[in-house]
Amino acid sequence: MARPMVVQGADITFARNTLTSFVENVALARALQSLEHPPYALRLAQGSAFDIAAIEWCILFGSDDTHHQHLHWKNIFNEGRFRAGLMESLEISIDDWATYWRELVNYRNELAAHRDLNPVTRNYPNFDIAIKAAAFYHEQLVEFADARGVTMEGPGLIEHFETCAAEFREWASSVSG
Repeated sequence: MARPMVVQGADITFARNTLTSFVENVALARALQSLEHPPYALRLAQGSAFDIAAIEWCILFGSDDTHHQHLHWKNIFNEGRFRAGLMESLEISIDDWATYWRELVNYRNELAAHRDLNPVTRNYPNFDIAIKAAAFYHEQLVEFADARGVTMEGPGLIEHFETCAAEFREWASSVSG
């Protein structure tokens, strides 16, 4: 049984903050990854941004433990409706989703949140599908919030991602010289 929320509407606020952090970190990681010869500090920032992005995404899509992952989609939304809408939105099969999900969760488990001495994962994840999944979650969260009388203001998740990506690319280019 899930514990009651201390702050009313915390699930909406924390889910939105997690989605926002996820796309901001992907945008930063990609901007830094595009640099040809970044200084060490920027390579370190790039790796950290990839790690945080994977961790944030796994809060929403990784483990669905009701006691520890209150923001996982299965713990907020109708599972059947969300899963069907997600697969339709991503235009992939459930098997392809499971493979992609496993790759991202493995990265988080082996390299980002824990240190596996013999990891299967060797590369940074590709976040293209994760961004689309996060955008779908955001759309569902807006509907969920509306049904509870909470208005979520501000740009959509993809718009916010694209704005951050442009700003971070400009900044990264100016910093690296």
